[in-house]
Amino acid sequence: MTLLLLTVMLMMGGTMIAQAKTRIYYAWNVPSASAYMENPTYNAKIKVKGNTLKLTGCMLKYWKGQSWDKAKYLTYGTRKFKLTKNTKYYLVGENLHRYSRKSFMKVLKSRNGLGMFIYVKNKKVVQIRLCS
Repeated sequence: MTLLLLTVMLMMGGTMIAQAKTRIYYAWNVPSASAYMENPTYNAKIKVKGNTLKLTGCMLKYWKGQSWDKAKYLTYGTRKFKLTKNTKYYLVGENLHRYSRKSFMKVLKSRNGLGMFIYVKNKKVVQIRLCS
């Protein structure tokens, strides 16, 4: 699992984001409550309603540019993030693919177990990346 996270982190470094205090949250988009109970380490149930992204579960939090090993583990809880018209949505495989909000939300609703990085600046989501 650690190797997977490190591999994903290396893949994430390719695109620049504004430098002013960008915070990054990481969680897995778990398929069900039973999947969460099997391994709750970074699992979260993700819902979107209007312009609010809500994660319930555990996740990691760190500052952009901070080393991965200094990430703070956030225990089980609910966190809300504000989506804006400027939020960018990506799927990451071998390359970074930009998606429309509508297409991205269809993928997100499938609860496919993909890792999700949420980039937050000034309490607003700058971009979201789903990673395999």
